[in-house]
Amino acid sequence: MPIYLDYHSHAPMHPTARDATFEAYERFDANPHSTHLHGAAAHDAVEKSRGQVAGLLGARPSEIVFTSGATEANNLVFAGLRDHLIGLGRTRIAVSTIEHPSVLKAAETLRRDNLEVDFLPVQPDGLIDLEAAAAAITPATGLVSVAAANHEVGVLQPLAALSEIARARGAFSTPI
Repeated sequence: MPIYLDYHSHAPMHPTARDATFEAYERFDANPHSTHLHGAAAHDAVEKSRGQVAGLLGARPSEIVFTSGATEANNLVFAGLRDHLIGLGRTRIAVSTIEHPSVLKAAETLRRDNLEVDFLPVQPDGLIDLEAAAAAITPATGLVSVAAANHEVGVLQPLAALSEIARARGAFSTPI
């Protein structure tokens, strides 16, 4: 059996999580939007999960949106905030230069909608350059999106310091 070392793109599931997932596939193999008995059971399971996630995050269940993966989630955030940011007069967003390609692509899409995109540089160690970030994030910045951990080199970003900079200027900050 070959040795798998590509954990930056996918890591094997913990056996407990894998078993729970397969059990759910077997018990709730129906469309949760269907009105028949099987659909209602799947719907109830999804809503129970939504409530559990909300409880872990201190959120309301209505605030929890399940997506098929990171790309869909990132697109949802950027597209979902576009009109709101424009309405607030916040026409700039900031992302790090080492974000996941789905974040960079979503940011480029906003550029086509006349929002400016500031790319926050990183230092040789992979950490966001906080001085450059402080200069780039202005009162016109509506969103700052930086991954908490880089998906290739594993560096952990200084999110507390970056969030202070963003919030001081009134931007939304989204640690992912």
